[in-house]
Amino acid sequence: MLRYMFKHRITVAYIPEALVRMRTGGKANITLRHRLVAHKSAKKAWTHNGLKPKPWTLPLKPLSKITQ
Repeated sequence: MLRYMFKHRITVAYIPEALVRMRTGGKANITLRHRLVAHKSAKKAWTHNGLKPKPWTLPLKPLSKITQ
């Protein structure tokens, strides 16, 4: 979805209801090592799709997981 939104500049709209219920946890949150691998994978996805995140996006991503 990220690829279509940013790379192809598709207009999106806000839907004020939950369409999908997600659970916390998962394999990427088991250990610090798994979190680092997931972070590396996210960074690779950005570059693979020709997108350049803001300088603070990748460092803040793991920090957002702390509250989960």
